[in-house]
Amino acid sequence: MRNQILVPISCGLAAIFFSMTASAQHPFVKSHGKFLAGALEPVPSFRLDASYQPNVGTEDSNVEADLAKVQAHLFKAFPLNADVAILSEFHYGLRDYQFNGIGPLETDLDESLHEISLVIGANWFATKRFLLTAVFRPGIFSDLDGSLGSDDFRWRGNVLGTHQLSEHWFVGLGVAVTEDFDETNVIPMGGFTWVPHDQLRVDVLLPRSATITWRPWGDHTLSIVPGLHLEGQQYHVQVGGLEGDIHIQDIRADITTTYEVTPGAETSLSIGSNFRGKYEVNPQNGLEQSADQDPSFYVAIGFKAYFRTLARAGRH
Repeated sequence: MRNQILVPISCGLAAIFFSMTASAQHPFVKSHGKFLAGALEPVPSFRLDASYQPNVGTEDSNVEADLAKVQAHLFKAFPLNADVAILSEFHYGLRDYQFNGIGPLETDLDESLHEISLVIGANWFATKRFLLTAVFRPGIFSDLDGSLGSDDFRWRGNVLGTHQLSEHWFVGLGVAVTEDFDETNVIPMGGFTWVPHDQLRVDVLLPRSATITWRPWGDHTLSIVPGLHLEGQQYHVQVGGLEGDIHIQDIRADITTTYEVTPGAETSLSIGSNFRGKYEVNPQNGLEQSADQDPSFYVAIGFKAYFRTLARAGRH
């Protein structure tokens, strides 16, 4: 399922989004609305995405799984004054694997991995041309088998600065605590946004994402977004009496079409494939094991709703 560069920080990297629940006349919007409109894509107050990816396999193995994913977000921002807003979000994510033919008995196995997390953050305009964002995201990342323990709880965080170079160019630099890579949890972030006109924009934040958004119609009811995405996540699991952690990394390419069915509500369809990724298993009292993913196609659908006058999302 596509996670484009300008979605809420459920992806967990240096990012920020902005969504005004107050009217567009709030001092925050009056002071920085033009900056937000140029630098940041709209983000919904509510978002629901679902995807299906059959025959997800690993190299040098006959093991395959059908993967169904669901993600839901609820977001609200609280402007404090003309330069500061507090950000909050609830996120639920599910990865449900239906494994086929494991072991000599060709056993089928169902494994569901859950994320239940909260986001607390702040947007601060240090100047008219510089936005600083800080985010803290604790949550449960687990298969929820048995009672919850300390290993089921994790947290992420990020800090990102976005500077406006000109009317059409914005650059961002930051650092994130994330699980996109199993070798390190702290990574630098860097990228840019280029908006040559209101029907085209390019958003890049390495090593996380790169997208192009094209709105062929002047009323912006239709968007076509090809992109590249990196996502990593670690869960605590208990399977067959064994306990440990599994790290999943996906690098994907896709194209998404979004259509505004009515003012304030959009649907989307994505088609894509992972072209690289891996699983890293760290069992307790056992040896670490890893396997590379084989490429496999997926399809995703989504729904977004905007409950206020202005919503803006920031890069992550």
